[in-house]
Amino acid sequence: MMKTLKFPLVMILASLLLVFGCKEEEEPEEFKPQYLVESEKIITINKSNLETIVGAAGLTEFASKLKYDVDVYKLTYKTEFEGDTIEVSGIVSYPVDGDQSFDMISYQHGTIFTNASAPSVYLKNAGYLTNPQNEAFAGIFMASIGNVVAIADYIGFGESSTYLHPYMYKEYTNNAVLDMIRASKEYAKQEEACKINNDLFLLGFSQGGSATVSALSAIENNSNNSDIEVKAAAAGSGAYNFMKFREFIINKTPRFYETPSFVLYMIESFKEYSDMDVEYSAIFSEPYAGNVVDLIDGNTYSNEIEAQLSNYVGELFYDDFEDDDIFMTSETYAPVRNAFIENSINAWDVQTPLNLYHGNDDQWVPSTQSTLLYREFTTTYQSSNVSLKPFDGLDHTGAFFPTIAASLEWFDNY
Repeated sequence: MMKTLKFPLVMILASLLLVFGCKEEEEPEEFKPQYLVESEKIITINKSNLETIVGAAGLTEFASKLKYDVDVYKLTYKTEFEGDTIEVSGIVSYPVDGDQSFDMISYQHGTIFTNASAPSVYLKNAGYLTNPQNEAFAGIFMASIGNVVAIADYIGFGESSTYLHPYMYKEYTNNAVLDMIRASKEYAKQEEACKINNDLFLLGFSQGGSATVSALSAIENNSNNSDIEVKAAAAGSGAYNFMKFREFIINKTPRFYETPSFVLYMIESFKEYSDMDVEYSAIFSEPYAGNVVDLIDGNTYSNEIEAQLSNYVGELFYDDFEDDDIFMTSETYAPVRNAFIENSINAWDVQTPLNLYHGNDDQWVPSTQSTLLYREFTTTYQSSNVSLKPFDGLDHTGAFFPTIAASLEWFDNY
């Protein structure tokens, strides 16, 4: 026998409508950024002025690609460092156009030695884009052609300038880059004029090339970064294998290396952050072992550092550091080997399309750095997602703008 319903159907439906109606009328929760601390407008670059700068820099072929005025903001955001959360900074540049959304490019800049050269610091102090050699220029250019571009200053610059920059130190580089991406997305969510779609690209040159591949590896291999998806990545002239990088410098013919400041920078960084307990005198010969102390201070430019070093390899480095057998077997160099290996960037089963660009005449960071990584990707993992794109006849600085241009053209395919 059927039981008599205590509530007529109409009353149940009315109750449901009342419940759902209340939910629809609730105020939306206020968005609370997790990474972004604050934003500060630095500058608006007019397209016509940018065209003038591009022309003055001899890059007239790029002028026709410029479409928009660009707003540039400094972002202060949070990242993990040395077991704590600190505030760091970067810039986000976006086209002044409220009618459409744009792809986002995370651009990783190359080696800088001074805080004054950091993108956010340079732009804020200059009050205008005056130096196309500063990589803030690359970000603004890419924004003018139609992208939202995020550039981390990196730890040790901008808001975090009290720290020694962890140069080529993989973990802290990844943290700064990935959290800048997150902070930029949060900024776009808050700032009505800055609109992004779901397409994120990674691009970097020199140190930034290394940082780009390292960040992509962290995204694909660490589930904590599953909130970030990358459409494609392009890395130019990066150093990936530091054991092979040392071999290149030590065995150069002729025995001349133009930028020994790179080596000193790595040594200082790894001594600080990789617990690389080794005396300067085990790496550099005298008087250079005494000269290098405190040269990496965030205020001294690379040419000033080079003036305190020797470009002749046989004169600059200590004999045991140059000797491959001693370096590879001596306990003295075990901390150096460990730091080099731990911070090198290895291939993996990469799922994102990745282009590796490099000038074949690069004497600062040899093209074999990209060649060896490419072979590891394609041999060990049989990856079809990685391509090697050499530039014949170009050195390190000469490959910069061609890398940017080729990468942007390739990104247009996605």
